[in-house]
Amino acid sequence: MPILFLLCTLTLCLLLVAGWKLKTTFTSSDSSCDTQPKANTDANRLQFYRPMERLLSDKDFAFIAAQPGVSPRLLKRMRAERRRIFRQYLASLSADFSRLTFQLREIMVASPCSREDLAASILKARILFAFAVLMVEGRLALHACGLYRVRVSAQGLTEGFAHMQREMEQLTRTPALSVS
Repeated sequence: MPILFLLCTLTLCLLLVAGWKLKTTFTSSDSSCDTQPKANTDANRLQFYRPMERLLSDKDFAFIAAQPGVSPRLLKRMRAERRRIFRQYLASLSADFSRLTFQLREIMVASPCSREDLAASILKARILFAFAVLMVEGRLALHACGLYRVRVSAQGLTEGFAHMQREMEQLTRTPALSVS
């Protein structure tokens, strides 16, 4: 009976965290965003997130563990620090993604023609991105619990961001659709 209670409590906590993450992913501070497309600066943003792929790499930790004088305590602190940095990258990526989707919605609203295709694409991208963020957060939680073999990757997130960048670039190349 106590195990069942523990599992129910853990499930409830995970659902609360998932709901909170969905809420924060979908309700960003869009009102403070600049509505002018920034295609030139966005092209370099994806490169900014490349280090996320190696922050929690098993290869790095295996190499460091093999060095003389490295204690398990030091490795544990290093993993915790890298998870913290990874979460900072994740927060920045989420903010950039929200800014891009806001800009795309602005372009869609300003468009003289109906853009149901763009609206559907934005909605799908936001849902997939929110799900990817939840998956990464879950893997980070498992990593923090000592399950270091869990692969924590930002690949799905960066792919979603790249997709939104391509949408933005395509729309900003069309003069009639860009926001003036």
